[in-house]
Amino acid sequence: MTQKSLRENLLRERSLVVLFWNQTSALLELVYIVYLNYQSNIIKYC
Repeated sequence: MTQKSLRENLLRERSLVVLFWNQTSALLELVYIVYLNYQSNIIKYC
């Protein structure tokens, strides 16, 4: 494996990780928002 292809592979993997992280953080935000709504509803009913 040459140095150039090694670097290209690293860049490709890094962009995949970034893509995955963006999706994961978006999902976590969604879960957090749902959790906050759920919590405020419980407080309302009590």
